[in-house]
Amino acid sequence: MVVGRHRKSKTPGRLRVAGAALLAVSACIHLALYLTGYRSIPTIGWLFLLQVVVGFVLVAGALATQSRLAAAAGAAFALSTLGCYLLAVWTGLFGFKEIRTRAGIAAGLIEVAAFATLALAALATRDARQANLGTRMRAGVRAAGSMVIAAVGAVSVLVLVLFGVALASAAGSP
Repeated sequence: MVVGRHRKSKTPGRLRVAGAALLAVSACIHLALYLTGYRSIPTIGWLFLLQVVVGFVLVAGALATQSRLAAAAGAAFALSTLGCYLLAVWTGLFGFKEIRTRAGIAAGLIEVAAFATLALAALATRDARQANLGTRMRAGVRAAGSMVIAAVGAVSVLVLVLFGVALASAAGSP
């Protein structure tokens, strides 16, 4: 038995790539919407363009680094993008009230998936300091990690329920 050697898991990298791909798809949907008419909506148009730029910057960060922070920032961004969509559907945002569209539904589902995937990537990324922890400490870290993974799942389910409610109450047909 070799002590001190740890097999590096490929899971965090795969999760990071999958999450980055989902974030890129969301940014592409927002770019298409911007180019096909949203750019003419005051304030919302610029916000769509900002979403595209920041989305691709976070994609690059998630792919270029193995940082928990980059994955967590991408997850938070996906969740905040969906939150803005829900606000626009329910109450309106900057004087603009969104209607239910196929693009909105697709983007919303992709953003939930991007959040969950990147949040899990942030949790699964192993820190060099973590490899040096004692056995008891590692068990505690694993237990805490399991609780956080459950929280990511719960937040994802909650967001999907809110998304469903927003779509059910929104005007327009998908």
